Amino acid sequence: MRDFTPRRFDVAGGTMVIDYAMHHAGPAVDWARDAKIGDILQIGGPRGSAVIADDFDWYWLIGNESAGDGFIWIAAEAKVARAVRRAVEARGHPSNWLKAAGSWQAGDPGVHIRIED
Repeated sequence: MRDFTPRRFDVAGGTMVIDYAMHHAGPAVDWARDAKIGDILQIGGPRGSAVIADDFDWYWLIGNESAGDGFIWIAAEAKVARAVRRAVEARGHPSNWLKAAGSWQAGDPGVHIRIED
């Protein structure tokens, strides 16, 4: 049994679209590789989602190939923010989907720096 998130569900047409990232191995990979239009799949759900409290100082969201587009916001000491921005851009994340700010600078805590390398 595996959890998938449908992209589109057409009640009238009786169809559902599931995007799936092909990983190296496993029963879900075997199924996805061999699936053909018209194959039967048993579906249960929806499964309950976790409700995350909204009073944390920060959140870290991580996704793989199936996560699609994302915006990255970085707020840290200026040198750290700049290094993280460079690391993210080096991995191919679009610069216009990224904001990095030095919320403080070592030696001068009153400074706020927008990082735009």
